[in-house]
Amino acid sequence: MRIEFTGRNSSLSPAFEEHAEKRLARLTRLADRVGVVRVVVSEQRGRKDVEITADLDGTLIRSEVKGPDERVGFDSALDKLERQVKKFRARFQRRRRSQRHAAQEEAEAAVVEVEKDAQAEPAAGDEPQVVRTKTVTLKPMSPEEAALQMELIGHDFFLFRNAESDLVSVVYRRTDGDYGLIECES
Repeated sequence: MRIEFTGRNSSLSPAFEEHAEKRLARLTRLADRVGVVRVVVSEQRGRKDVEITADLDGTLIRSEVKGPDERVGFDSALDKLERQVKKFRARFQRRRRSQRHAAQEEAEAAVVEVEKDAQAEPAAGDEPQVVRTKTVTLKPMSPEEAALQMELIGHDFFLFRNAESDLVSVVYRRTDGDYGLIECES
């Protein structure tokens, strides 16, 4: 497991990094193949936002917590991430029992990550700006797998290539709690 620390608008102390490394060692007990774990701490208006993204053999799981202190925020974000890993493993194991080969495809699925930038609200009279661009590779998966990936990274939508129709599709969370599917035709 490789751990990457990033501080945005704040510096990270060696004591915080040491604390984080000790706590992140628990992830290897929960998941077999933990690749890169990214810890991003940003400071905005006196508040510390801690985001942890873990790569579990090709599946990204993400948690984010906003709080007054980076250490408390990190502990809360890690607890949230561990719950998501346990939930993912339980679903993964149930699916693997019923479909052995589907589990391998799920592990190879691409995950699209879109960051919410709550501080990028345009001021009165300003034009909206594109503040971040991402390029992703879309691998085929079912809408159910896409909804699972969306839940694991904690976003409201997920872009993927539908394995059944071979169309670029978006699965999204509706206000009533159900999911919607948008398929793009050329």
